[in-house]
Amino acid sequence: MSDKHRENGKVKATLILDKDARAYIQSTGSSLQNFFTELLEAHRHFDMQRWQQGLMFHHGHRVLVFYTDALNQLISQSRDPYETGKALGSQLRETIQAIDPKMFQQEFIINNLGLFGVLFGWGTVKYSAEKLIIEHPAITNTEFTRGYFEALLSTSLVPKVAGNHIQVFLTENAGN
Repeated sequence: MSDKHRENGKVKATLILDKDARAYIQSTGSSLQNFFTELLEAHRHFDMQRWQQGLMFHHGHRVLVFYTDALNQLISQSRDPYETGKALGSQLRETIQAIDPKMFQQEFIINNLGLFGVLFGWGTVKYSAEKLIIEHPAITNTEFTRGYFEALLSTSLVPKVAGNHIQVFLTENAGN
């Protein structure tokens, strides 16, 4: 490829689109270049090159789409939702520690646990040294949630508000 076709490390190419595809891209308000740059980034982010019938991946992990109603029903069938949550939270903690132990430094957790809620669909998660708040929780069983986050965060949590729209827990540091 000649240098005249390269611009700032970019390559110019011709893309032939049908009218419907072009209209859809225009309806997003994005330029053709930005649309395909964002599309490629999403393709990479969601490991879409690995997707096939019945298999979806995100950052190297297999994903299963599951309705929250069904998940809440499964949790309610557990003999001990607290212990079930604790086991799953411990498993995630071990996985994360194997990847990067720095992720469990207090400041990192306080600054990034909200992202956890966004990325994994838990709801709006707010965390401080004194409390954990989950607004619009996907999992409505407070005991499961308490066990999960106690194991994940290595702290004791005391439920203060337990509802379908908000869950509030005080940490072991609250009042100290």
